[in-house]
Amino acid sequence: MSVGDVTEREERPPYVKFETVEKNDPEASLKMGRAMSKDVDYALINPPYSKDQVRMRIDRWKDNVEQDTRNKRIPPQWKDAWFKGYELWKTGQEAPLEGTPIKDWSSITPSQIKNLLNIRILTVEDLANVNDEGLRRIGMGANDLKRKAENWLKAANDHGPLTIRVTQLETENSRLLVTVEDLIEKNKALMSQLEALKQPVQAYTQPIQEQGISVNDILDANQEKDYHQDIAPPTVVETKSLTEQFQDKFGRKPHSKMSEEKLRQKLAE
Repeated sequence: MSVGDVTEREERPPYVKFETVEKNDPEASLKMGRAMSKDVDYALINPPYSKDQVRMRIDRWKDNVEQDTRNKRIPPQWKDAWFKGYELWKTGQEAPLEGTPIKDWSSITPSQIKNLLNIRILTVEDLANVNDEGLRRIGMGANDLKRKAENWLKAANDHGPLTIRVTQLETENSRLLVTVEDLIEKNKALMSQLEALKQPVQAYTQPIQEQGISVNDILDANQEKDYHQDIAPPTVVETKSLTEQFQDKFGRKPHSKMSEEKLRQKLAE
């Protein structure tokens, strides 16, 4: 029986486990002259929904998988997952399950989980895709369990993209809020600058002194007063004629034919 014979009936890939068996080594025994043994790895192929198991030496199993992949009896991703699981097993690790582990699914009871694990239904995806053979092995309530798994996966698949989209929108919204707040602050600064430019420019004017008498005003007033007191008021001089002035100076009247020019000259002598 090949791996393809096991898998072509199933929608889900078989589970492959590995073990090491100590086997007698005839060549080494003959060479050493005593019984010798060696470790041989085996692949344990477990079809989903079944307790059946196929056991193969690891080298034969690998050749079988390679051939079935080339003949398109199994998809390449199955081969890659199995071979990766084998490499992990050799390093002491366990190959991860392809799907949601049924043992961690809280939608069913512990007894139901135990029953499903016994017939190699290890993930919720296995239960949702269970075939008729698997349903018979599950027994009572099998159809209800299958529908529950289908609905749970559908809800998870529907909410998954929605959750991602919501997260993207929240991130974008946060970025836009930061941008808007930055623009508001910049707008406030620009409005302040604009208001400052609108203010009229006031020319400088010398402060007007308060009404009242300052010390300088008092000093100036006193000085002006003293100045006027020192200066005698002008004497009023009576105006006399040239004839009268001549008579006063020379004691006689001037000749009647003497001109004013001549009178002035005489008075000036």
